[in-house]
Amino acid sequence: MLFSIAALSVTPFYLNRKTVKISLVIFPFLTVVTTLLLDYIIMNGLIGFDIADMNIGSSMTGYASGTMRQSNIFGKLNQMITYMPVYASLALMTKKIVFEEIDVPRYIKALFIYWYAITYIASLFFFQETSVWLFIRFIMMSYFPLCIVVGYYYSNFKMTREKRILMLLAILPICYKLFYAFYKRLVWEGYVFF
Repeated sequence: MLFSIAALSVTPFYLNRKTVKISLVIFPFLTVVTTLLLDYIIMNGLIGFDIADMNIGSSMTGYASGTMRQSNIFGKLNQMITYMPVYASLALMTKKIVFEEIDVPRYIKALFIYWYAITYIASLFFFQETSVWLFIRFIMMSYFPLCIVVGYYYSNFKMTREKRILMLLAILPICYKLFYAFYKRLVWEGYVFF
């Protein structure tokens, strides 16, 4: 909840072509700044612990590195497949709302801007090996505005080729998770389903 309020405080109140382009250009620089800031916070947090607090320090390190298994190439591929519908939907909505300037109500525009900011912040944490959990929390916060904005778009505008592709991209992670669960159970555990 606090992350959501903090993200809302840094949300731009107006999003146009120029701010979208600028945000995409400065993204690599902000990723480096985020990496340095997180490393500084973690190092100072671990140095400040004494012997009595080592259990807390190891717990914090374990929590942060517990998601390190998702930092390898297969973990990143899994995350990219899982969260691809969020980014594809955001790209389509950015194209339609910002660049083509379709007519949407103010609350949809406000939720879109919030969705853009939350997803942008989440993306800063994506390639950080110690903050994958921050990425997941922020990207999960983007599901609420995503559902409302995309739902409004699907219900008020005609079906296009882009919408069909987006629906297929939304189905892909579900199929991937389902088939991977079958594969894991069949191959790794040796069970037969029938």
